[in-house]
Amino acid sequence: MSRVEWHDLFGRHRAHLKDRLTREYLTTCRAFGTDISDLERFRVRRPKAA
Repeated sequence: MSRVEWHDLFGRHRAHLKDRLTREYLTTCRAFGTDISDLERFRVRRPKAA
């Protein structure tokens, strides 16, 4: 989970935030991959609304 604060969204902080979030995302992908099929057993099944 990445922590983003209000001031991160504006001005030069925004560019730094985008770079940081990209690095964090790529690090997570390298560590855990992008395949989430092993989590299927935890998926909540609900009836479709009519």
